[in-house]
Amino acid sequence: MCPTGARFILSVFMELKKPTTFSEQVELLKQKNIIISDDNECRQFLSCVNYYYFTGYLLPYINREINKCVYPVSFFGMGNS
Repeated sequence: MCPTGARFILSVFMELKKPTTFSEQVELLKQKNIIISDDNECRQFLSCVNYYYFTGYLLPYINREINKCVYPVSFFGMGNS
């Protein structure tokens, strides 16, 4: 547990990102040119798998200059076991 002073200093210097909903995460994936055929299936998948963990696997397919997928990557069927 952080001492009160340390917590204050961290909150002053570090601006935390606002948490995103699963629907917002689906939209972020679409903005990166990820093909999503079923938004509900994608939301279900993201509820089980961390968004940032999953997008780490997409890094080889993303052009950093434009922050978009340059190869076709489909999300179809990823939530099915």
